[in-house]
Amino acid sequence: MSQTELITYILASLTIVAQIISLVAILLIVFKKNARLIKLFKLKYKHVLLFTYGISMIATLGSLYYSDVAGYTPCKFCWYQRIVMYPQTIIYLIALAYNDKRVHLYGIGLSVIGALMAFYHYLLQIGIIETTSCTTVGFSISCSENFGTTFGYVTIPLMAFSAFSLIAVSWIFLLTSKRK
Repeated sequence: MSQTELITYILASLTIVAQIISLVAILLIVFKKNARLIKLFKLKYKHVLLFTYGISMIATLGSLYYSDVAGYTPCKFCWYQRIVMYPQTIIYLIALAYNDKRVHLYGIGLSVIGALMAFYHYLLQIGIIETTSCTTVGFSISCSENFGTTFGYVTIPLMAFSAFSLIAVSWIFLLTSKRK
């Protein structure tokens, strides 16, 4: 197994974990069980901030690995997703340093935008949505280019979608429990 295959396997595994956590969190929010769980585990704003910082850092390092080490050329949608993921790493780090209690506002907004773009990109990649190639305008490789699928469905855009979704759901999970 090559280094890139190993990194992809690890990131794809983390993607599945992120999807499971997101689904469970959404179910807990819907069935109004998140406040009890937060109280049980004594989850605080800072815990979610650290968690979302970790997610954004892994996503940022993963995308940099794919473009700078593995040599995968980012397409137009990859760049758009990077534009909303990379700042989150910095924003969360600053929020940790200054104990900012409003960073969730930026995190949710950026993550929802990123998740929508990544989901659209995933649909392009798996052929549900058809478009002309990004290469026709000379910008980059085709946005439907797939560098590989792991576990039968995990691609790089799905990894991004899962990271963005987990960040947004984490903040929503915490915030909806506080309103009880």
